[in-house]
Amino acid sequence: MGKWRVILQPLHELMKHGIQRVRQFGKRLFFARRGENPLSDIACIDLEITTFCNLACRCCPRKSLVNSGESLDLKGLRKAYEFFPFFPNLKTIQLVGLGEATLHPQLAKVVEYLSGTGKQLTLITNGIMATPAFMKDLLGSFASVRVSLDAATPETYEKVRQGASFSPLIKNLSG
Repeated sequence: MGKWRVILQPLHELMKHGIQRVRQFGKRLFFARRGENPLSDIACIDLEITTFCNLACRCCPRKSLVNSGESLDLKGLRKAYEFFPFFPNLKTIQLVGLGEATLHPQLAKVVEYLSGTGKQLTLITNGIMATPAFMKDLLGSFASVRVSLDAATPETYEKVRQGASFSPLIKNLSG
């Protein structure tokens, strides 16, 4: 679980001491007062399940921020789920982040587990793994799937999304 504990533990410690929410806007931190429930306005959380990525996009901060190539295991996922009750109006869990969620080695199990939470599950992906087999197996588990397409022409797309090919992506998305 390693680095994932670093993310979860501070939030847990803050909540034990009555600080129920830490929001980061730019560099400012805002803390809620005891007795308030500021978490009630959060309807969607972003869950990063892996830092693996199959591209080297020019615009991505991944290389400078995270390059650990780790995936959240099922034990870590269950630990993260322990925090969901702190968000009473949570409706959506969005798989997104500095890694490509579709590269998680246990993606099917992660999706199965999260589907059982009663929350809407969404995915943001670069679409490279959106093969017909993937679409058939997992697409029905998501309320929505958003594909990051940063350009309308093959030349520009492949320049921005280094390691990607425009034509196979469009073919995969076309069905």
